[in-house]
Amino acid sequence: MFLSVRLLLIMSRWYAVDMGATSLAIIPFTLVRKKGAKGVTIAVKRDGSCCVTASPRVAMKDIHALVESRAKWIMGAREKMQLVPPSVMDVGTAVDYAKYKYVALKLVLDRIAFWNAQLGLFYRAVTIRDMRSRWGSCSRDGRLAFTYRLALLPQELVDYVVVHELCHLIVFDHSPAFWKKVESCLPNYRQLKLLLKRS
Repeated sequence: MFLSVRLLLIMSRWYAVDMGATSLAIIPFTLVRKKGAKGVTIAVKRDGSCCVTASPRVAMKDIHALVESRAKWIMGAREKMQLVPPSVMDVGTAVDYAKYKYVALKLVLDRIAFWNAQLGLFYRAVTIRDMRSRWGSCSRDGRLAFTYRLALLPQELVDYVVVHELCHLIVFDHSPAFWKKVESCLPNYRQLKLLLKRS
């Protein structure tokens, strides 16, 4: 599945917010101007960074007003993120990729063989990549790709990712029909999905 996104402008800004009682908070945030964005959204990432996404039409004064109105929430979210251990997706170097690439490939091929014995699906190729934004992907022509970081996960989570992508060979979206197929292989897929988000 492929999503095309046109980013018009990305810039980093610092904004001082009066938190009351002579307290002043400095909130650094990255502003992403994205065509097609609806309104303004604020997200705090795992590393504590703040990202504001807005349409090019939204005035800076309105963006500052929203950041100021959500200041306490932003600060609270950043403090919580400091307690969250790093995600598997947040770590890794070129050396790690070289070290785990073939380990991940062997692992993935083994689990594909296991699950495909039940599903009986056709796929064209399997590749291992250094992907940070997703665990796996499936193209419309049956090409499967997975991040090498699967080698760092428990097998039950690897199974979830493999089954997820295999099921896309049948249903190329996340409709109820897709999740029903995933559930036929992994009745506890909801729990596994949640665990993967925390990994």
